[in-house]
Amino acid sequence: MQPLISLSQLNAQTFPADHIVCIDGTRALTWAECHQRIAEATQYFTAHPARRWMLSLTQPLDFLIAMLALLYANKTVIVPPNTLPGTMQLLSDSCDTTLDALPELESGFTGFELPVLAPEQAKIVFYTSGSSGQPKPVEKTLLQVQLELTTLEQVLGDRFRHVAVVSTVPHQHFYGFTFRLMLPFVLGSTFDNHLCATPDMLMERLRVLPKVVLVSSPAHLLRLPDLLDLSLCQQQISMMLSSGGVLPVDIAMRLSGLLHHAPAEIYGSTETGAIAWRVRQGDDAWRALPGLQVRADADGALLLQSPFAADRHEVRMEDQIEPVSAQQFRLIGRLDRILKVEGKRLSLPEMEQRLTEHPWISHAVISEVSRRRQSVGAVIVLSAEGTQAHAGLSQRASSQLIKQYLAQFYDAVLLPRYWRFVKELPVNDRGKVQFSAVQALFMSTTPH
Repeated sequence: MQPLISLSQLNAQTFPADHIVCIDGTRALTWAECHQRIAEATQYFTAHPARRWMLSLTQPLDFLIAMLALLYANKTVIVPPNTLPGTMQLLSDSCDTTLDALPELESGFTGFELPVLAPEQAKIVFYTSGSSGQPKPVEKTLLQVQLELTTLEQVLGDRFRHVAVVSTVPHQHFYGFTFRLMLPFVLGSTFDNHLCATPDMLMERLRVLPKVVLVSSPAHLLRLPDLLDLSLCQQQISMMLSSGGVLPVDIAMRLSGLLHHAPAEIYGSTETGAIAWRVRQGDDAWRALPGLQVRADADGALLLQSPFAADRHEVRMEDQIEPVSAQQFRLIGRLDRILKVEGKRLSLPEMEQRLTEHPWISHAVISEVSRRRQSVGAVIVLSAEGTQAHAGLSQRASSQLIKQYLAQFYDAVLLPRYWRFVKELPVNDRGKVQFSAVQALFMSTTPH
């Protein structure tokens, strides 16, 4: 059995030269080629004066090569939450330069040995939604990444070996980074370079790849049984992995019946990494990963100690839990205003702040709207300028123009689907927004 490799000690012999690291279309990229490209890029980045590099590479293989080469060149890697123009502009001061394509280097390069890398000093900065209204940087060392992968190997290693990993989740998100890219790499498995954004693309990849692990999210898995005949994929899909939100129990059971195995679910965050896992078989309890300590605070908030969390001290999560045993717990709900929509994290205060920066908007409240699929709703109080502009437009036209503004900063699935324009926000006698009254505004199903 191939042992877990060390990310800080890569060399030409880490894998056999013909080991397939990645499948790109019908082409198999071997370790010999990947190692050469990492070595070439390391020399290039070492000679470059920039220290902090933001990666906006859309291909997982290019991202992996660039990230490893930058770390071996003693640079800091910055991973934006998305590559939308507003986000890139917002984070522009956090880096010295942005890399959106690997540099063109001379072919035939040989003989360069990767330098010694201190994993506790090599840094990767991810971004996640913060409650303050600004993207929050989360700094990880390569040592923390390696520790998390080592822990996950104890739980999932056997299922991730000798497979190709296909994904509906982009590699820029920490879940995708860990399970789509890094875990198959360190286990000596293969990852697919295509993002399976549609069922048709997933079926196309299944025609090429004989045995796969599917890294996905509740948003995709919710619709999958109605769009694909999964009973035809029992031999190919050896495991489904889900994270980024709650997978409804009826969907988990339906997938289990079609594939003869239930999805494995992962609970965690960018700040903490993976925390717990479960395979739903009549019980909804989560089991903490080996080496992690979980307990409940006085108000039920999850308290975590993890060797690979960004904060090595005990971390308070805003998820409320019910302990079942020393290593098991049930999730009850959120204690803050962070929402996950189709696997993507949204800070409701952040979007509210973004909206009030628009000249048409005086006040805004963002709320979850639960239908068959989870959506976002916006309650808007127009400014004097906005009232004048709104008078000549339909409500749908107004909301579409505001959505275009928000699209500079947010993925499409996070944009409000339901809009309500009101003269004033519903507040109590202390001036606090009454969220029950906000929810009542969305009782009708009209999106706009």
